[in-house]
Amino acid sequence: MKRALKIPSAFTLIIACLFSVKVYSGNLSSFDVSPSYSTKSGLTVTGQSIASVNKMMVSFDVEVRALSYNIYGCIDASLKIPVVLRNHSGTPVTSVPLMTIDGTDTSYETLSVSLDPGDTVIVFLADSVKKNVEGAYLVRVILTTLDDKQSNNIANILFHFDRTPEPKFNASEVCAGDTSILTNQTNTSGFKSTSYKWRLSTGDSATTMHVNYFFQVQDPLIGESFMATLVSYVEGCRDSVTKEVVINPIPDATFDHETSGRELLITNVNHTGSGSSYTWDFGDGSTSKEMKPSNLYDQYGSYEICLTVVTSDGCVSEYCENIEFSLGIKGLKTGDLKINLTPNPTAGNVKVEGLLGYVNQRGFSISVFTLHGQKLKSFENTDALDVSDLASGSYIVQVTGNDLNLAMRMLVK
Repeated sequence: MKRALKIPSAFTLIIACLFSVKVYSGNLSSFDVSPSYSTKSGLTVTGQSIASVNKMMVSFDVEVRALSYNIYGCIDASLKIPVVLRNHSGTPVTSVPLMTIDGTDTSYETLSVSLDPGDTVIVFLADSVKKNVEGAYLVRVILTTLDDKQSNNIANILFHFDRTPEPKFNASEVCAGDTSILTNQTNTSGFKSTSYKWRLSTGDSATTMHVNYFFQVQDPLIGESFMATLVSYVEGCRDSVTKEVVINPIPDATFDHETSGRELLITNVNHTGSGSSYTWDFGDGSTSKEMKPSNLYDQYGSYEICLTVVTSDGCVSEYCENIEFSLGIKGLKTGDLKINLTPNPTAGNVKVEGLLGYVNQRGFSISVFTLHGQKLKSFENTDALDVSDLASGSYIVQVTGNDLNLAMRMLVK
């Protein structure tokens, strides 16, 4: 037996509420089927008096009426067909033959019911109505005779199918640490009031038109993604669309380097993605766009070297490192040669002891620098230095030759 609600005859029908009932997506739970139907001859069902109905002479006297003349639903939703049956005969009824006409489609159904004299029931037919184009569609439910299926009486129901604006949104690709912007681009022209709901795979939701959402990635250097669903609602109808929202990784701008005297050599950059750009600032006014450049400084000292990396996705990262460039011994090969400054501290003249034999064989140069790497004086192939014009303080004396490169600190009184 199809789903049927038997209505006791001891109560009074309040049917007026059924005229405004709307049914969405085939769900009829919003119908108030609790009021009972009276056995009085003046009973009104959906605006028609049972007493005035001209019933045909059939093997039993049963009436069919629409539970509601208008049923509302959404495109592609299957809506059940609810009707009211009443036994006007003096004998019980156990089966009711019905014919349903939906456009050009006709179907027959014999309901198994239990209708005592005067009983009324609400039933939902096995057939349902489904349309993929918006509009109103007339469905006719006809009570027929058992033998030749001739018409007895008819329940006319108008099914209204509404469409929902197709939801559409743009999800901007962002970089780790930035806020994702979900922009609602649904075209609602020609629709009634539309509401929205956002659902994210993170468990968060929103009912605003647009959404700004910060997604905390586990590792900014790897990046992640989450799913976003936009649901649009119009008069109880709904549609949805889901997209992946990408969080792009930021580049690793750290680097490795070597120094030699006043020269900087970049040996490795930890981000090598295709399409990335590299901008170097060497801290002395020099720059480079190469991936692994070098730079020669005019003076010794400490410099802040910064690398800015921009990926093909537009993600940016900057890393800076302070690097010290100072005088020192590089590849010293002097055997037992002992070199000292005498006197040190000095009042104006100083002698570089231990260079006499080296001078005769190879030749050398001596330079005097400030502690910041600024060259002040130079001497060629002499171990006697006149520094009387230098102010009191500390200086660096560098001795260089073919296989000699050393530095000593000198104090001027």
